[in-house]
Amino acid sequence: MIEMYRSINAEKVNDDVILINHTDTRVLYFEIFVLCPLGLMLIIQILSYNHQGLIEITITFSLLIITIILNIFKRKMCPKTIKFNRIKQTVIYKRTFPNINATYNFNNLDIKSKTINNITNDGQKSHYKKYLIQVKNKNISYRLCKSNPDMSFDSFINKYMESDKKTIKTLIHYNKTDDLELNKVVVN
Repeated sequence: MIEMYRSINAEKVNDDVILINHTDTRVLYFEIFVLCPLGLMLIIQILSYNHQGLIEITITFSLLIITIILNIFKRKMCPKTIKFNRIKQTVIYKRTFPNINATYNFNNLDIKSKTINNITNDGQKSHYKKYLIQVKNKNISYRLCKSNPDMSFDSFINKYMESDKKTIKTLIHYNKTDDLELNKVVVN
């Protein structure tokens, strides 16, 4: 059960709520695709400061300020959370880029799973399951999470939201900040 929580990026799991938080992954992609190119441009600008006029120096300082501001506020710019509230029977989907703050009744949603098989250039195979939240009677779907191919998150969440007694009784409470396995530091 704990492996499934880690696989889907669960932040918190208890009898009332399951919170999935993809903010760390989105921040990583933001750093790779936005901050790294900006930082590279900034380094190039700084290395050529001897040949810069007033306009170029203004651009360099502006780029420096923009990079610092983006780095400070990156966690606020890239949040993505999905909250399953069993008591209220709702699913709250929040994210930025594009901005979505939607609350749906769980009865109006379907959770679809799709097994993805990838073959890399090295010939290595990777498999995972991709889960989508599909709004019934509308052409709207949201990406929920990925997990290992042998896990069945869609079945688990359906039983959880239906308050299946066996699922609730055997539910392992989880908090990502208390997970010792994720907080391990490997020292060589």
